[in-house]
Amino acid sequence: MEELRTRIRPDLVRGVTLDVCLSRFGQHFARPDPGMFKVDHDLYELSKKMNRFNSFLSHDWSTSRWLKVVSLLVLYNSRAAFLSSLLVSICVS
Repeated sequence: MEELRTRIRPDLVRGVTLDVCLSRFGQHFARPDPGMFKVDHDLYELSKKMNRFNSFLSHDWSTSRWLKVVSLLVLYNSRAAFLSSLLVSICVS
């Protein structure tokens, strides 16, 4: 397993929070302009240096951004949505 490890400079290890991923309905998952090398420095500033990650999200550019957002909402929000719906249903009935 040791041969699979890679050393990366700590200043290059960056990440974003889930709320940033989902902001503006997943705008950051939209297909980029044909020029992949057009770097938007404002988007880079959304990321922060990280020591560790709670989750790692990987994606491809061919999948719809809406499908990505819905998948993330179901994965990370379904429990809270269920419990709040249950609470409202009990209160209303």
